[in-house]
Amino acid sequence: MTTRATPKTAPSRVAQFILYGSLPIAAVIVVLWIWLLGMASDRFLVLLLVTSFVFGGGMTAVISLVTFSWFKERNDARAAALSATFPRSYLLHIVVTPSLHKQLRTAASVLGLPASKVRRNSYATLVSDPQAVRLFGGGRKPKQGIALPTDRLVQVFPGPYTNGVRTLTALNLGFAAEGGVVTLTMVPIDGSGVFVRSVKHADVLEEFPRMQAATHPQQSSGAALS
Repeated sequence: MTTRATPKTAPSRVAQFILYGSLPIAAVIVVLWIWLLGMASDRFLVLLLVTSFVFGGGMTAVISLVTFSWFKERNDARAAALSATFPRSYLLHIVVTPSLHKQLRTAASVLGLPASKVRRNSYATLVSDPQAVRLFGGGRKPKQGIALPTDRLVQVFPGPYTNGVRTLTALNLGFAAEGGVVTLTMVPIDGSGVFVRSVKHADVLEEFPRMQAATHPQQSSGAALS
């Protein structure tokens, strides 16, 4: 079994507002302060504005750090819970891209599974073993979004994923369906630090044979599973 140090879960709407909403607000405040500094002629007013600028910047930094710390605490709790529940399973942390979200809905439909509850534009933990390939969100009490039957898993291979101007290495899972194979493109993430980082190409190449070994222990690793 292999696990990443710290899983990342999806931030709540409130947390997203605090994190991303503070940035444009801070930008507007900076522009306003610069304009006021240009208009001010009194030294006391200038000092007051500079002090306010420093205070506002400090508060923004504190709010961001508190938000990220909350994410980390919540994600660590999910990692511990999943490791305890699935001690012999393979765990990998991924980002739920819009394309993966759509792929999951399609896979659930063609494989005759309950509708996927995995949130788009969020982070999730993949838990794989000979019984199923599952995706979990949540924190201290992980929430299963989908469970795909391992006996339908026929392919595990790395491939490129383009995110804007960046090209990342993804882990592709192919599930046998009527008329062909449904492929899920998983983009691994490294949550060992405060900020979420993409996983290097070489590290992804190390992950896919490990997943194959955990999912199909009787078979050797390779690009395709029979």
